[in-house]
Amino acid sequence: MKGKQQLFFPHLVGSKWTAAKSIQGWRHYQVHGRADRKPFTFALMRSVVDEKVQFWVNARVLKDRSQWEPGWKEIVQVEPCRIIEGEQVEALDGHSTIQSVIEV
Repeated sequence: MKGKQQLFFPHLVGSKWTAAKSIQGWRHYQVHGRADRKPFTFALMRSVVDEKVQFWVNARVLKDRSQWEPGWKEIVQVEPCRIIEGEQVEALDGHSTIQSVIEV
């Protein structure tokens, strides 16, 4: 490709991402813009749920899987346990048991 400039992150705009940790209260984002400032490429991230929540991030950060995952991943939340009174269960510390618990 002589004479053509190589474009880093060619499919950046429109890509979907899930943040490992909540950012401004949300985790699902989509790239709505890009800015190329040599030697960096920046992505304009916008929340899928609240379009007012947006920020710029260095596009290289999106490659760090400890911070971002490509696509919109399902966020698993821990549901409260339903324990019937009188049932014996192991406590979180792994040593004691709970013998009388009411339903949550």
